[in-house]
Amino acid sequence: MKRSTSIGMGALALCALLTAGFGSTGPVAAAQGDSRSFPETGHTVRGPFLQYWQQHGGLAQQGYPLTEELQEVSDTNGTTYTMQYFERAVFELHPENAAPYNVQLSLLGVFGYGHRYGVWGVPNQHPSTENPRYFPQTRHTLGGTFRTYWEQHGGLAQQGYPLSEEFQEVSALNGQTYTVQYFQRAVFERHPENVGTPAEVLLSQLGTFRQRDKYQNLVIPAPGAGRVQLGPRGSASYLVWTEGTPGQVGSQDILGVNLQTNQPLTIANGLGDQSTPAIAGSLVVWEDHGCGRPAAAAISWAKIWQLERHFR
Repeated sequence: MKRSTSIGMGALALCALLTAGFGSTGPVAAAQGDSRSFPETGHTVRGPFLQYWQQHGGLAQQGYPLTEELQEVSDTNGTTYTMQYFERAVFELHPENAAPYNVQLSLLGVFGYGHRYGVWGVPNQHPSTENPRYFPQTRHTLGGTFRTYWEQHGGLAQQGYPLSEEFQEVSALNGQTYTVQYFQRAVFERHPENVGTPAEVLLSQLGTFRQRDKYQNLVIPAPGAGRVQLGPRGSASYLVWTEGTPGQVGSQDILGVNLQTNQPLTIANGLGDQSTPAIAGSLVVWEDHGCGRPAAAAISWAKIWQLERHFR
């Protein structure tokens, strides 16, 4: 029997993200001292991620956790890693590496710089002339208070190479204009109101911006006129659902969206009804009630990555 109850897609998206994208990997079962819960954001950090957080600046350097651990495809190499979002960083677990290289930081500075300024970069950049250090690897210069901060807070391993010179930028967090410099894994902000204190240089909340861009700004395509969206199913990277016209045989299609890119997907819209999608990773399976066939007469399948490649 077909369902004809319409479910609001805002609630659907929220539920799917909570259960698929940001769901906990299970109850916290680590021994005392191996996990720490943060009531400020309601999330827990454990194991290697907690060790890295504690040993690399803690709250000042990394910020509060914004999610639990989750599986996510790296934009750097296309490999799936266990990750966790923090206000100023995203941690990646690399079990193929021995400690201390088993936890690495996503290249948020690279992603953020490319997203905001494209391949041409920012005009009116000015290399620092105060105790400058030139990096031939990226052809940029680091100096002054930014160099001091870079050298005292992990250097290349923590911050990466500079991607720009110093320039003026309006903060997406509070609307204030700061002198900033982009690095592979961070953006430095100079706060003149804090001169002479450890807070003179602060890190932009790249983890916060990245999480908003990838998950909180998700756009679910609205259903067509007279149609409803039902039965959402999600994985860490995709959300799929049935869309059809209540009471109209042969109108049901399988649609979806790529949670990483906001790319809408048409998964199945052939003759007859396509219904009850199930998803695991990038594989979707559904019932194909072909025109003139009895219900559940055939089972069809498709890999979303094939469709995603087609739409690019």
